[in-house]
Amino acid sequence: MGVYDNDVIMSWTPNEYKRKLKAAKLREIDEIELLARNAMFHRYALNEKRPKESKMFDARKARRELERSLTSEENKWRESDVNKLGPRAKGVQMLNDAVRAYFGKQSKEKG
Repeated sequence: MGVYDNDVIMSWTPNEYKRKLKAAKLREIDEIELLARNAMFHRYALNEKRPKESKMFDARKARRELERSLTSEENKWRESDVNKLGPRAKGVQMLNDAVRAYFGKQSKEKG
Protein backbone atom coordinates (compact mmCIF):
# COMPACT_ATOMS: atom_id res chain seq x y z
CA MET A 1 0.00 0.00 0.00
CA GLY A 2 1.21 3.54 -0.66
CA VAL A 3 2.42 5.87 2.03
CA TYR A 4 -0.51 7.68 3.63
CA ASP A 5 -0.57 10.35 6.29
CA ASN A 6 -2.17 9.16 9.53
CA ASP A 7 -4.85 11.86 9.21
CA VAL A 8 -5.80 10.57 5.77
CA ILE A 9 -6.13 7.00 7.02
CA MET A 10 -8.19 8.08 10.00
CA SER A 11 -10.55 10.01 7.70
CA TRP A 12 -11.55 6.80 5.89
CA THR A 13 -14.68 4.95 6.87
CA PRO A 14 -14.23 1.31 7.91
CA ASN A 15 -15.63 0.21 4.53
CA GLU A 16 -13.22 2.48 2.63
CA TYR A 17 -10.34 1.07 4.66
CA LYS A 18 -11.42 -2.51 3.90
CA ARG A 19 -11.73 -1.74 0.18
CA LYS A 20 -8.29 -0.11 0.05
CA LEU A 21 -6.77 -3.02 1.96
CA LYS A 22 -8.46 -5.51 -0.36
CA ALA A 23 -7.25 -3.57 -3.41
CA ALA A 24 -3.68 -3.61 -2.11
CA LYS A 25 -3.85 -7.36 -1.50
CA LEU A 26 -5.33 -7.96 -4.97
CA ARG A 27 -2.50 -5.91 -6.53
CA GLU A 28 0.00 -8.06 -4.65
CA ILE A 29 -1.72 -11.25 -5.87
CA ASP A 30 -1.67 -9.92 -9.45
CA GLU A 31 2.05 -9.18 -9.19
CA ILE A 32 2.81 -12.69 -7.92
CA GLU A 33 0.65 -14.20 -10.67
CA LEU A 34 2.56 -12.15 -13.24
CA LEU A 35 5.89 -13.34 -11.83
CA ALA A 36 4.71 -16.96 -11.97
CA ARG A 37 3.55 -16.55 -15.55
CA ASN A 38 6.86 -14.91 -16.46
CA ALA A 39 8.73 -17.85 -14.92
CA MET A 40 6.68 -20.32 -16.96
CA PHE A 41 7.34 -18.37 -20.15
CA HIS A 42 11.04 -18.33 -19.33
CA ARG A 43 11.03 -22.07 -18.67
CA TYR A 44 9.24 -22.75 -21.96
CA ALA A 45 11.67 -20.54 -23.88
CA LEU A 46 14.70 -22.29 -22.40
CA ASN A 47 13.45 -25.86 -22.81
CA GLU A 48 11.70 -25.73 -26.20
CA LYS A 49 13.77 -26.56 -29.26
CA ARG A 50 12.06 -23.93 -31.38
CA PRO A 51 10.13 -21.61 -29.09
CA LYS A 52 7.44 -19.46 -30.64
CA GLU A 53 6.16 -16.27 -29.15
CA SER A 54 2.64 -17.08 -30.35
CA LYS A 55 2.66 -20.32 -28.34
CA MET A 56 3.34 -18.34 -25.17
CA PHE A 57 0.91 -15.54 -25.95
CA ASP A 58 -0.92 -14.89 -29.18
CA ALA A 59 -1.51 -11.14 -29.11
CA ARG A 60 -3.38 -11.12 -32.44
CA LYS A 61 -5.84 -13.72 -31.19
CA ALA A 62 -6.33 -11.80 -27.92
CA ARG A 63 -7.04 -8.58 -29.83
CA ARG A 64 -9.55 -10.33 -32.11
CA GLU A 65 -11.35 -11.85 -29.12
CA LEU A 66 -11.42 -8.47 -27.41
CA GLU A 67 -12.94 -6.81 -30.47
CA ARG A 68 -15.53 -9.58 -30.78
CA SER A 69 -16.52 -9.33 -27.13
CA LEU A 70 -16.76 -5.53 -27.25
CA THR A 71 -18.90 -5.48 -30.36
CA SER A 72 -21.18 -8.24 -29.06
CA GLU A 73 -21.61 -6.41 -25.74
CA GLU A 74 -22.58 -3.21 -27.58
CA ASN A 75 -25.39 -5.06 -29.30
CA LYS A 76 -26.63 -6.91 -26.21
CA TRP A 77 -28.38 -3.78 -24.93
CA ARG A 78 -30.08 -3.29 -28.26
CA GLU A 79 -31.16 -6.93 -28.44
CA SER A 80 -32.54 -7.03 -24.90
CA ASP A 81 -36.27 -6.63 -24.45
CA VAL A 82 -36.62 -3.20 -22.88
CA ASN A 83 -40.23 -3.91 -21.96
CA LYS A 84 -39.02 -6.58 -19.51
CA LEU A 85 -36.61 -4.12 -17.91
CA GLY A 86 -39.26 -1.55 -17.06
CA PRO A 87 -39.92 2.15 -17.62
CA ARG A 88 -36.52 3.32 -16.35
CA ALA A 89 -34.76 1.18 -18.91
CA LYS A 90 -36.96 2.65 -21.64
CA GLY A 91 -35.99 6.13 -20.49
CA VAL A 92 -32.31 5.24 -20.46
CA GLN A 93 -32.58 3.74 -23.92
CA MET A 94 -34.35 6.84 -25.24
CA LEU A 95 -31.62 9.03 -23.71
CA ASN A 96 -28.89 6.86 -25.25
CA ASP A 97 -30.58 7.05 -28.64
CA ALA A 98 -30.86 10.84 -28.38
CA VAL A 99 -27.19 11.21 -27.34
CA ARG A 100 -26.03 8.92 -30.16
CA ALA A 101 -28.14 10.81 -32.68
CA TYR A 102 -26.87 14.19 -31.47
CA PHE A 103 -23.19 13.25 -31.44
CA GLY A 104 -23.55 11.30 -34.67
CA LYS A 105 -24.77 14.45 -36.39
CA GLN A 106 -21.89 16.48 -34.94
CA SER A 107 -19.23 14.03 -36.11
CA LYS A 108 -20.76 13.95 -39.62
CA GLU A 109 -20.77 17.75 -39.78
CA LYS A 110 -17.10 17.95 -38.70
CA GLY A 111 -16.01 15.17 -41.07
